Amino acid sequence: MTELTLIYLRLLLITGVLVGATIDVNIDKATVAQWAETFGSKLYEISLKYSGAEFLRREYEKRDDMRVERANGMEIVEEMATNMEKMLEAKVHAVENLRNKVEDAHENHDYNESTEFEYFNSNLINTETTGRDDRDAQLRKPFHLDPNVHFNNISVNINQSTVQVPANVYNFGPDVLNGVEETEFLDDVFQQNYEADPTLTWQYFGHNTGFFRNYPGIQWEKDSQGLDLYDCRKRGWYISSATSPKDIVILVDTSGSMTGVRIEIAKHTVNTIMGTLGDDDFFNVLTFSDDAQFIQPCFNGTLVQANADNKNLIKQGLSRMPDPKNMANLNDALTGAFDLLESFQNRTERFNNTGTGANCNQALMLITDGAHETFEDVFDKYNEDRHVRVFTYLIGGDIKDDPNVQNMSCSNKGYYTRIGAIADVEENASKYIHVLSRPMVIEQHHITVWTNVYMDTLGLHLMTTVSQPVFNKKESNREQGILLGVAGVDVPVKELLKLTPPYKLGVNGYPFAITNNGYILYHPDLRPKDSYGNLKPNYNSVDLAEVELSDVDEQEFERTSLDLDQIQLRTAMVDRKTGYMNMTVRIHSKDMKRLYFRLNHYYYTDLAMTPFSFGIVLSGEAGHNQLIGYETFTDTSGDGSGSFIADLCLLREGIDNLFGYEETDRVVLANWIYCNLNNTEARRMSSPKALETYLHLAMDNGGYLSDKCDAHLMNHVIFDANVTQPLISYWEDIYSAPAQDPVTLSNETLATIARYQALCNNETLETDANMVTDTLINPILQMATDNIPLTTSDTGWSPPFTSISNTIENEETSTDTPSTPSFLESTQDESSEGNVTDMPEFPRPGIILSFVGTKGGLTRVFQNPHSDKQSNFGKEFVNTVEEEYYQRASSSPTDKFIYSVPLQGQQDGFTSDSSEYLVTASTAVLVKRDNKSSLAAAIGHQMLLDDFRDLLMETTLNLMEDCNDVAYHCELTCYNDSVGCYLLDEHGYVVVSKEQAEVGVQFASLTQHAVVFDAMLERNVFTEIKHIDYQAMCTEIIINVNNAASHLLDPLISLGTFVMGFTKQLILVLSHLGLFYSRDDSFVGASTSTSEEVIYEPCDQEMLYFIAQSERLPKDGYVQCQYCRKSYSIHNVPHSNLILLVVDSDCECVVTDPINLQPTKVVYNSVEWCERLRTQTHRRRPESCHSEHDLENSTDCGRGTWLRPSMSWMLLMLLLKAILTQASLRS
Repeated sequence: MTELTLIYLRLLLITGVLVGATIDVNIDKATVAQWAETFGSKLYEISLKYSGAEFLRREYEKRDDMRVERANGMEIVEEMATNMEKMLEAKVHAVENLRNKVEDAHENHDYNESTEFEYFNSNLINTETTGRDDRDAQLRKPFHLDPNVHFNNISVNINQSTVQVPANVYNFGPDVLNGVEETEFLDDVFQQNYEADPTLTWQYFGHNTGFFRNYPGIQWEKDSQGLDLYDCRKRGWYISSATSPKDIVILVDTSGSMTGVRIEIAKHTVNTIMGTLGDDDFFNVLTFSDDAQFIQPCFNGTLVQANADNKNLIKQGLSRMPDPKNMANLNDALTGAFDLLESFQNRTERFNNTGTGANCNQALMLITDGAHETFEDVFDKYNEDRHVRVFTYLIGGDIKDDPNVQNMSCSNKGYYTRIGAIADVEENASKYIHVLSRPMVIEQHHITVWTNVYMDTLGLHLMTTVSQPVFNKKESNREQGILLGVAGVDVPVKELLKLTPPYKLGVNGYPFAITNNGYILYHPDLRPKDSYGNLKPNYNSVDLAEVELSDVDEQEFERTSLDLDQIQLRTAMVDRKTGYMNMTVRIHSKDMKRLYFRLNHYYYTDLAMTPFSFGIVLSGEAGHNQLIGYETFTDTSGDGSGSFIADLCLLREGIDNLFGYEETDRVVLANWIYCNLNNTEARRMSSPKALETYLHLAMDNGGYLSDKCDAHLMNHVIFDANVTQPLISYWEDIYSAPAQDPVTLSNETLATIARYQALCNNETLETDANMVTDTLINPILQMATDNIPLTTSDTGWSPPFTSISNTIENEETSTDTPSTPSFLESTQDESSEGNVTDMPEFPRPGIILSFVGTKGGLTRVFQNPHSDKQSNFGKEFVNTVEEEYYQRASSSPTDKFIYSVPLQGQQDGFTSDSSEYLVTASTAVLVKRDNKSSLAAAIGHQMLLDDFRDLLMETTLNLMEDCNDVAYHCELTCYNDSVGCYLLDEHGYVVVSKEQAEVGVQFASLTQHAVVFDAMLERNVFTEIKHIDYQAMCTEIIINVNNAASHLLDPLISLGTFVMGFTKQLILVLSHLGLFYSRDDSFVGASTSTSEEVIYEPCDQEMLYFIAQSERLPKDGYVQCQYCRKSYSIHNVPHSNLILLVVDSDCECVVTDPINLQPTKVVYNSVEWCERLRTQTHRRRPESCHSEHDLENSTDCGRGTWLRPSMSWMLLMLLLKAILTQASLRS
């Protein structure tokens, strides 16, 4: 084609554009197929070369000191469960120790009304006095604090405890001071527990007065508003230990007399009572005036579990509650409440121990401003045996005690409380707790309670608490059943996870645990915080069936359907069974960008003496088939007690290969638990550093390994280090790395090397195991470089760094390995000179580094010495089998590399200076023995995205016959602006595009090519998967109507309610007859305004994912648009997860219905939604129940006093209000 012809064609193109015509680009299928084939071959050869994948496979294959074993999942889960039970039992012993000592101390303590006692108040220590009238000045004492790694670097004092006192409790109250004084000795008990069990974290005692003694001592942090609202008596661990499970019906009076501040106090009281209910409790709320109504229509006629979701729905019902009006028909309300409790009690009996309801305590709570009778006939009919306790709350500070309301409680073993203002609610609404605790206290039964998971207030993340009630054992008080408080110990989830080492579960394997209610205790998919870092309100009531999702279409089955596999798994675990099942599940990546389908094998059992069940997942064959290498440490006890000793030469080789003589950043160890460190050691070294320390210690102690260490993990990582060590020489040759300068060693290091050499040479040297000590070696011994002669021909040990040519020359070629690429074939024929002659002088400049990650947690990284760009791979991807590059490679054939780039929003996968994208390539290294395959490692490399893209562009250019240096002369290459060239991964994300902004985004989101993606969906190139996230948070906009006049602060209203107090009896009768309505005149004529409030609420969200169906390729075709035809061609890139898409970029199509990739809220119809809410999932009740005791003295049922406001005070307030009003008007 002549230059003149090209110019003519360009003029025609420009003319066509000017007149509105479009010239279609012809995408030739055969050409694109050639591009994909050629690019795939080039890319595969580069990846094989710079990763060393084939070389490492051969290293494994030629070894005869390893085997592949089928993991026994039941043995693994039972072993882990046993270790957990021992650890949890130790926590129970610590709590028992605290409980016993407090009870003994109280029994011997003489109460002193006028006692004076100073203590370390966690809110006041290390603070400055506020002035001369500072009543807390004597508590503002200095208190030494140090950051402690065991407590997540929180500043603590491990020698003393501190005391937190709630804001509504007086710091110097006699009850508080006596309680603080009699528990001061706990500092010694706390320390004894801590020394006996170094894994302990927070230990504490919560007193019935509200003070909270916590160890180790800390300075209390207030919330974001500078307030301290913590009250230990309102916490789940306290309430669960103080009471047995309960069924509760709350009746709220909404008759005409409950207007104004009274109804607000009533709402706050209901919310406070709900805050004291836990997952083992059931409840409902009804309002009553002339008739009774369930406050949440979906909950009509039933009790619901007091989980976060249900309590939130009740709160919504309270906010929508209509204004008080009409008469109060308390008779019908009480009848309806008793009918509900009775029917629910009968229903739970039919379900036996695993049905709905608490099936223990039952209580009725009445919130009202008065009653005109005692309704004894109702109570005699429905509560003759007084099995239902009645708690009454008299609302309003302007009225006197109501004997009728009080009688209802006192005649039904309950408690009567007066609440005069909103400020009184927190202290008074929960007084029922100590009444319900009486039977247990009288019986002196110390129950052990484990909480569901929660976020630690003090900063130790997710945890559970074990607690026990502490009783007043003085015989004179026994009938009163006085609960002194509750003792507790926290167990962080991370401590439990330490007992489930990842190497035992393999790639894609994980542990999980649930409570007796089926809620998650821990699980890798538990996401307690939203995208803004805030705790989700329902994070601790996430059900197992909401995270383990089978591959069944969720549109066809209800989430709670008994036919679903996850429900069967959940039911078996709730019933504390031991067993196994498998299930194909949907699993999303940690960032929820990708969705996978995997065959999971579940093994589960119960955790004795707890309400928890524990399970593990082994995923597919890769999880079950485990590679066992030569064991450096062997068990010599013969009885399974675990006394391990090493072959000293093998141990020395392992130390050399792990901690070598060259750059220390070439070896990265997973942050796993190699040795259990005490608190002193944990402050001095990381877990990987502990591995190095205790291996040196074993070498010095004749090969004996400390019983603190995991010998099996150490064997694994040493074996991995030995097998992968030759990769260093391979990578040095591949990269033509310059020679390293010799390392200068100190005399001390040389002496250590000589000692180790002598130990290796003298294998018969007798070593007394009793002389083995666990003292730390300080400083850590350094090892010698390989260019110092450390061995002789008769030692049986050779230096770790060997020439690549010698290694390749002596290896035996396996018949079942993939074909060897050309560059490796040439090295195999190389002479013994030790050089790889056909290697380029310098490697391709875009290659940044090579890496390998092993199942034992070892990562080797080799940076390209000729590249001016660096990668943080060794810092970003530390934990091998838990990293995405490893997991994705494990699911792919060994002749395929997985290529990935950082997706939008991801922080990892860039150069160290964050200036350029990196492409990470990884592939699996499988080892075969006896017809079984095991995943030994994942190996790969990283290269600059620009060079990766250039490789594709150059491939399309070089294959065109008429294309030379001037790329735009070519009609069909990726350099042509009219041609769009994309590399997509298996989930539809853009790996390569000519536009940098499109890298890492979902191709379906590119509007200019939306019609092409629609065509790909229609032709099954990609499959669309809809997946529901049951832990989502949705945005809701609330319209608030604000009135200009405030009836809560207007003294006129205060005066009105005061007058009502004097005429209460008349008003009460009239109001219950519907003849009186309290109207609030402050709203008359008041202006209103509206405001929007954005809130985030738990919801279900539907998410859209795409998965490529590579077997359906190639595909080509076109989409008819309004003025043009948009052609495209799609082909697999061989040996990769990539798809090459070439598309006409000039033809623009109008998209009428674009794909919405944003998560969307699942909207259920009202009937379906209510049915879901009312469905009671399978659960197991706690075994302990204390609802009554013959010795209980219920005469202490509450008292109240009539608040008589001073008339002079009221007139003074009116005068002050008038003055302030006039002043504000003038201003």
